[in-house]
Amino acid sequence: QITELGGTKITIRLPCAADAAKKVKGYYVVWLKEDGNGQRMAGAAFNTTAKAMEFETDHLSVFAIAYTENTAVNQYYDVAETSWYAPYPTFVTENGSFQGTSEATFGPDVTMTRGMLVTVLGRAANVNTGSYSAASFSDVSPSKWYGGYVQWAYENKIVTGVGAGKFAPDQAVTREQLAVILKNYTSWKEKSESSTKDSTKQTQGANYGDQTKIASWAKDAVKFTGDKGWLSGYPDGEFKPGKSATRAEVAKVLTDVMKEGR
Repeated sequence: QITELGGTKITIRLPCAADAAKKVKGYYVVWLKEDGNGQRMAGAAFNTTAKAMEFETDHLSVFAIAYTENTAVNQYYDVAETSWYAPYPTFVTENGSFQGTSEATFGPDVTMTRGMLVTVLGRAANVNTGSYSAASFSDVSPSKWYGGYVQWAYENKIVTGVGAGKFAPDQAVTREQLAVILKNYTSWKEKSESSTKDSTKQTQGANYGDQTKIASWAKDAVKFTGDKGWLSGYPDGEFKPGKSATRAEVAKVLTDVMKEGR
């Protein structure tokens, strides 16, 4: 019976099926010792591709997956409690603007697409997609889950196409594009609520280390979302305008937008 590996570490994966019925807050791996006590394995994490708990060990033994119960209705086991985005997935799920990538996963690092973005904005605004049955883009069918939301966003000047009559719904949204869409969304919302204010003109803006990389058409929007605290720079002082936005980032932004609009 081999138990010791001579100091060499190996990676072990334990299959882990999502079980939303348990109201799981977080999974972890336990080393079951011969004396009957358990020790939590540091560094164990859920591998979304393999659908397994993955960890390193320098010995072979009996390992088990355990979980912490949570009373929250919408809690995902791929959202670590210590992550900067921890509070946001639950909020945007409970208000119906987002859905998880499965019953128990949120997919925080999954890239946000153009189709996904207009959909969550439309849901947040309680848009009646039945009123937007036209098809202004050749690559967007009204029958698609995002079809009505794309048409709503286009008719209300929240988004534009990418050229040649296309919208590119599966294309990743960059941070500077996200800033522009959020600015346009704010303008639409203020007009639809018959507001006399125009908060989109009140911009000062931060100076980022990569300021020159921000497209001219996005500069005002980047300033606006920065002033609002919705989109800010990274620790290195850069905005990274061409970087794809993730579901976690958009969940955070949408939470801020919705709470401000209360």
